[in-house]
Amino acid sequence: MRYADKKRIASKSKKLPSILIVEDELIIAHDLKFCLEQMGCKVVGIVTSGEESIKAILIHHPDVVLMDIKLKGKMSGIEAAEIISQRWQIPIIYLSAYSELSLLQKIKKTNYCGYLSKPIALTELKDSLENALHIEI
Repeated sequence: MRYADKKRIASKSKKLPSILIVEDELIIAHDLKFCLEQMGCKVVGIVTSGEESIKAILIHHPDVVLMDIKLKGKMSGIEAAEIISQRWQIPIIYLSAYSELSLLQKIKKTNYCGYLSKPIALTELKDSLENALHIEI
């Protein structure tokens, strides 16, 4: 068997990392989904609130969660991330357009793998995912 054939077979058998996007701005969420799929990731869902993120975790069991900090609903992204981290130990990468010191202090108390400022740079997104998942994308 040729090397190229072996490589093609190996890439087909490689499990795609599954990602849940928690973002209340749907244009941003769908743009992220497109970029993630281009990187070879599988987006298992897009939800707009912390409450929905908990339900989606139970259904999809993602490898990582991209979590906006300020969300629709009663639960913030930080509160949802705390629950997700405690119950399921799923890596969280925060997304935010805000860099207020009080928010940054709150996320430092949670188990998170990255913080990306909006607009999100694709190289930073890729690096954060590789760090969270311990794989090369």
